[in-house]
Amino acid sequence: MEEVSVSSSHGHSATAGRCKQQQNWLEVDDLVQANRRLGRIRQARYELLVALLEYPTPKLPKRLAGLERYERPARAAQRRFLKRWLKQG
Repeated sequence: MEEVSVSSSHGHSATAGRCKQQQNWLEVDDLVQANRRLGRIRQARYELLVALLEYPTPKLPKRLAGLERYERPARAAQRRFLKRWLKQG
């Protein structure tokens, strides 16, 4: 009977370890997605700045300012991951 309880407790800890590892991978995936979003936002900002320098129009500064709406949640997701990661380590 002791062997069963030892192996079942080992099985539970292995399962818990796998769940924790999957959760860590999901969090890393969230960080990667946030970084990709930030990269796309940087690219869009660069293209808008180039367009603004080449052909200044009144709408372009407003569009540049509007990028912040997309950048803020991506930066927050990145910050949340890094805070959790630092707490664990």
